[in-house]
Amino acid sequence: EEVKTLIENAQSLRFKAFLTVAFLTGMRTGEQLALTWEDIDFNEKKIVINKSLNELGSITTPKNKPSVREVDLLEPVGKILKELKESEPANRKFVFISIPKRTTMFQRKFRSLLKAL
Repeated sequence: EEVKTLIENAQSLRFKAFLTVAFLTGMRTGEQLALTWEDIDFNEKKIVINKSLNELGSITTPKNKPSVREVDLLEPVGKILKELKESEPANRKFVFISIPKRTTMFQRKFRSLLKAL
């Protein structure tokens, strides 16, 4: 119920998608920030996790082998990601960021959302 309230009150589609992916897949922040549209298979309903955005803003491989994995693309996750993709320019590579740069924007938005609720 609390997660649903957070997602419903997120200010933008991108932030709603970010929260939905985080809460329903368990992906780490760095994994989400490194996520590209090529990593998402809407037909097979899978997300491939094979990279992470580190604190320096570099795309790296995950810390250990078990971190390279596939997660199921659950229906609510697929739905909001499709909606986000349709609202984006066709040539956009990354799902949540425009360039590979470590950002605290999502953490700041999350803290602000928590305070507002």
